[in-house]
Amino acid sequence: MDIIKAAESYLKASMDEYAFAINGCIQNQDQPESLDRLLALVQKYSLVASQQQILENIKSQITTAETNNENED
Repeated sequence: MDIIKAAESYLKASMDEYAFAINGCIQNQDQPESLDRLLALVQKYSLVASQQQILENIKSQITTAETNNENED
């Protein structure tokens, strides 16, 4: 499960990074191309959020499989 924890940590850090950048775009709306930058960041944030959800599903499946294996023994 260490690889799962590492992936969770990486995805959380990525989400934090994108959230910080999104906040910066919102604070500096008057800069050129801020809308394009905001939309690109939202797209990246959305992708990482989806990946995080998929990882949670995988983690849940692993936990269920391990529990089932223990019950069979």
